[in-house]
Amino acid sequence: MAPRIWATEYAPRSMAASQLPSPSEFVVSITDGGLDEALAAPDGLMPTSVLDEGSFVIELPDESDPRAAWKRLVDQYGTAAWVSPVVVDESSIPHYPTGDVTVRFRGAVPDEEVQRFAESNGLELRARNEFVPEQASFHPRDPRGTYLPELVEQLQREDAVETAWLNTKSVYRRA
Repeated sequence: MAPRIWATEYAPRSMAASQLPSPSEFVVSITDGGLDEALAAPDGLMPTSVLDEGSFVIELPDESDPRAAWKRLVDQYGTAAWVSPVVVDESSIPHYPTGDVTVRFRGAVPDEEVQRFAESNGLELRARNEFVPEQASFHPRDPRGTYLPELVEQLQREDAVETAWLNTKSVYRRA
């Protein structure tokens, strides 16, 4: 049976334990015409798989610094909307970032306060969770210039935040 890709919005206990950035696998979100740019890339920067119409995965051999590799890919793919390392969970299962982050606040937060939080952290509010009033999802205002794992770490340091995590797509297979 073919694998299924599902968008997930689970709440990891902490970034350190649940969403570790891969040093060698990255998601590149492309704009129109970006796939042509990707296919013309030098060896070692070619897509290894396509996630959907707007993004693909690149594997870089022998990388040890995810942030340096991220910067290299941002520079290489000038038309990319954003780039992020794939994150792996505690079971070493890869999860593919969507470019958005979710924040769970320590309590229900009024809309005006969520807007101030977004503005002060360089984010745009995407949606509030209607079932969990203390939770909201955001998108970076500068997606190309934002290293998503650092953004999550920054958000987790905020006093009002209980936890934050990258929204991801994951591949699940039936046994």
